[in-house]
Amino acid sequence: MDRSPDGQPMFPIDEATATLRKVRVFLLVLGLALVVLGARWASVVRFGPMDVGKGLRQDGLPDIAWVDVPAGPFIMGSDDPSFGATARRTVTLPAFKISRYETTQAQWRAFMNAADGYRNADWWSDPTGPAEREEWPREPKWSGADLPASWLSWYDAVAYTRWLTARLRKAGQLDAATEIRLQTEEEWEKAARGTDGREYPWGEGYKTGFANVREQGGPLETVDRGHPTAVGSYPQGASPFGAQDMAGNVWEWTLTEYGGHSASDLTDDRPLVLRGGSWFNSPDFARASFRLPSVPFYRVRRGGFRVVLAAPVP
Repeated sequence: MDRSPDGQPMFPIDEATATLRKVRVFLLVLGLALVVLGARWASVVRFGPMDVGKGLRQDGLPDIAWVDVPAGPFIMGSDDPSFGATARRTVTLPAFKISRYETTQAQWRAFMNAADGYRNADWWSDPTGPAEREEWPREPKWSGADLPASWLSWYDAVAYTRWLTARLRKAGQLDAATEIRLQTEEEWEKAARGTDGREYPWGEGYKTGFANVREQGGPLETVDRGHPTAVGSYPQGASPFGAQDMAGNVWEWTLTEYGGHSASDLTDDRPLVLRGGSWFNSPDFARASFRLPSVPFYRVRRGGFRVVLAAPVP
């Protein structure tokens, strides 16, 4: 009998056994590869494309990508009042940060599912009384982790920002002089059009394929996409500061009453301003100066929001 160099007996291995061992090794390697790929795919399915600012952080809080909007003047409004705009004028704002993307479904669900989130009455109460809160929000018709959160009221959006501000302050990641909140419509418009008073985030005139809007007339089933798209799907339509989807996709709640005053009182039922248009509306509604009013307790089917990192509004 043959022996190995250390004196141990060596048993012959037939060809079939050797082949079986090779197959087992191959299957083991393949299985490990599938596990890795499966984990990555699960992450993509849950949070959408692996871009910063669309999903969640490792601690489960929304991962927000910020773009800087510098201090200074910009041209706001329009000389054409037929599209809901205020009068054209120059407005000066301090610097602030705005989220690159609209708040996604993954980020909204983090608030919904948190033990101290949606069901916590603290986020819905003011000294003057509680806001109207449904037991549970409606589910959007189109679901996807990287789709914009929608079918939301102004109260929903404000409650989310209060929760996120409190969580980040508790973690020592946000000081008392700064908060996460909805943007005023002045902040929204500057972030959307820059300083030169352009009509759309990319410049003058609507450009086909630059935003998720209803580009042609006819039944919705035959027009364009006819539904919201993953945030950031139209990088060619980004604003001068880099904010995405400021035109189209979903309407965005602001902190400003339609009468022009900034609001933060959850018991106020005066109409507030939404901006940006949606996938359902024509390009005219996506103009940077267009203003849409809605009462704060109404869940706008095609309404979502984005947030700013800035000083509190007086």
